[in-house]
Amino acid sequence: MDYKKFLKKVENGYLSDKGSDTESEGGSDADSVGGDPEFGEVDVENDKEGDLMDSDSEKEEQVEPSVGSKFNGPEYNGSNSNVHEHDNSEFEKQYADHLKEEADEKMFPEEEEIDPTSLIVGSKFMNKAAFYKHVTNFCVINKHQTMATKSSTIKLRVKCIHWRSLHCPFFISGIVKKGEGKTFILMGFNLDHNCNGNKEDMSKCANPSYVADWYYEKTKSELGINEPVPCADDLATQFNKARKVNIRYHTAWRARVKVLEKINGNYEKSYKLVPAFCEMVKERNPGSIATFSYGTKDNTFLSMTICFKATMDGFFAGCRKVIGLDACHLYGKYAGVMLHATALDGQNGLPPLGIMV
Repeated sequence: MDYKKFLKKVENGYLSDKGSDTESEGGSDADSVGGDPEFGEVDVENDKEGDLMDSDSEKEEQVEPSVGSKFNGPEYNGSNSNVHEHDNSEFEKQYADHLKEEADEKMFPEEEEIDPTSLIVGSKFMNKAAFYKHVTNFCVINKHQTMATKSSTIKLRVKCIHWRSLHCPFFISGIVKKGEGKTFILMGFNLDHNCNGNKEDMSKCANPSYVADWYYEKTKSELGINEPVPCADDLATQFNKARKVNIRYHTAWRARVKVLEKINGNYEKSYKLVPAFCEMVKERNPGSIATFSYGTKDNTFLSMTICFKATMDGFFAGCRKVIGLDACHLYGKYAGVMLHATALDGQNGLPPLGIMV
């Protein structure tokens, strides 16, 4: 039997694992090839692998790509290959201006700043907070007394505070259109008033949050972040000069507190950092004492004690064996008492030993 017929039998599935198993157990030749009676005995023990290849099939010549070849395959030969490089010079010359504008265009353009002293129908804002901030700023600058009458995630409408009693027609309205995500769009407004406004030149929109944001932006742009925050009276005076609007003392005081929290952090976050602060003191100043205590029921802060090793060494080495204690009250948000231990050196100085809050 020739090899072509043998290969054809293999392709048609006449050789199987079952047949090979039976042949190994001494079965008949017909069973060994899946029961084909026409398949004869073929001795393939000394045959080479190359002899079983189809004589009519052509062997493809394998060419290793050269290191400097431009294509990942056989070495490129321009005279014998149908692959040609495309010349883009004419296209680039024709559309040079368009390609330059496309390259200069920013992928994420910055949001356009809107004049806070004007309202333009159709103006878009990133979200509700940005829209409300713009409306509030406009009302404070133009001394409009307003309040929000309809407020949700998709709409905001502000009216004059006298719209119920005097039926004042003033309003500013914005909504979120379908397909715009969270973007607020200014839909309409009416800036006419039939009320007399506020005789004391005060604005309900100038709340502590607004005053705090105004002064914080002023600090970053003009004064510098390290500039001390003025007292409540001075802050109210500065706001009046800038916006021509009077604010009450408690509004200025609450705004000052908010500014200090933005610069230094708030009390709650500071108390949460007490354990980390004590660990840092002991790590950076080996031998120092840094302990704290918390309530067992609600984990509220109770006390903290700090005493540096350098001050203790100085006390034992060159100070009189006298320790003075002093205390003062804390007038922050959560109040409290601070204890201070001092020593007496040879020149009657008072070097600090430790503090406890």
